[in-house]
Amino acid sequence: MGSKQRTYTPEFREGAVRIVIETGRPIPEVAEELGVRSGTLHSWVSRWRRCPVRRPLVQATAVPLPRGCESGAAYEERASRGDQEK
Repeated sequence: MGSKQRTYTPEFREGAVRIVIETGRPIPEVAEELGVRSGTLHSWVSRWRRCPVRRPLVQATAVPLPRGCESGAAYEERASRGDQEK
């Protein structure tokens, strides 16, 4: 059996992270409700918490990113190549 890799829009990821952050609901509960693997949602939430300058996730910012954070464009490019998360 082959596996299908789903692609999520930045807006969907932001919405999922917002649900977890703003409501305080457990990641596994939100992930199940949205049809996303809990590990996937956990990585989105972790990335959001590590890089506070990127808040909100979709909106561009003129503030330089802290060391270790990557721009949305760089993340999307790396993700499209299938590179592993840093």
